[in-house]
Order: sequence, then structure tokens, then C-alpha cells
Amino acid sequence: MSFRLLEFHPPVLDLAGVDAVTGKYARCTRHPDNTATGICTGTGSYICPLCTITIDGQPYGYHYLTTPDGQTLLDKYYITALPRPDRDAWLLLGLFAIFPLTFLMAGTFFIWIPILALRSVAMMKLRKHSWLYRSRVPAYQVVLIWAGLVIWLAVVAILVLFFIKIFK
Repeated sequence: MSFRLLEFHPPVLDLAGVDAVTGKYARCTRHPDNTATGICTGTGSYICPLCTITIDGQPYGYHYLTTPDGQTLLDKYYITALPRPDRDAWLLLGLFAIFPLTFLMAGTFFIWIPILALRSVAMMKLRKHSWLYRSRVPAYQVVLIWAGLVIWLAVVAILVLFFIKIFK
């Protein structure tokens, strides 16, 4: 039995003056005029500050997050990390629909209506300022919650007028 010794000699690279992460002269793949500040975790391409979105401490390029793989990542992150005032608003509307008289009799209805209104305003602000929230929560949800709020205010007004008329 004979053994054959193979030696590997990789080429020596001159890394003097080159940044350890991106390279001193690396350019963004989407914005060639900008110096790269990181490498996209999803695609491995150079990204500049305009393209960089950090998720869980990892840099991602904006263009990667618009791909199906990036959307999957965003869906997982979106569910766990971003505020969702629409969930609170839907929960309150559902509770009002199921237990309307309970809320009226307990006197807590007048506390929850302003909270529902504030959550609806928060939804509108998030839709205005966050492209991610806007892409996940359609406009009709905001309209439905405002319509539900108006309907419940009308129900409260009718019931209050009814009770005032009964107890006079």
C-alpha cells in the first residue's frame, strides 16, 4: 500500500488597506455611487445604508425583502416584532358584538370606546408611515373598524336615550 502526499498552496492575497467586512472600495449593487456598508444576509450582495434593513441584528437588502424568500422572512418577523393595533381593535369590536349589554351595564363601555378610537388612529398612522404595515393591513380593515365604532356609538346613544325615556 502506497500513500501519495498532496499539498495545497492557496494564493496569498494582499489584504492591506481593505476593510474586513465589505472591502474599502466595495460599492452597493443597487446604488453604484454609494460605498457598501454591509453584505445582505439573504443574497450576499453588497448593500449601502439606503438599502440596509436590519432584522434580528442581521443586515438585509431592501430588494431581497421583496422576493418570495424575503417575504417569508418578513412574515415571521412581522408577526413577532411589529405592533398590531388592528388586533386590539378587532378584539374590542368582537367583544362589543358578543357582550354589548354587559359593557353598557358595567359602565365600562365608555372607557373602551376611546381606546378603540385610539387604536384605530394608531392603525391609520402605521398605514401612513410603515410600508410593511400598509402591505399587510388593507385599507378596508381600517374602514370596517371605524364603521363598527360609529355603529356602536349609535347603539350607545339609542340605548341611553331609551333608558332616559324609561326612567323619566
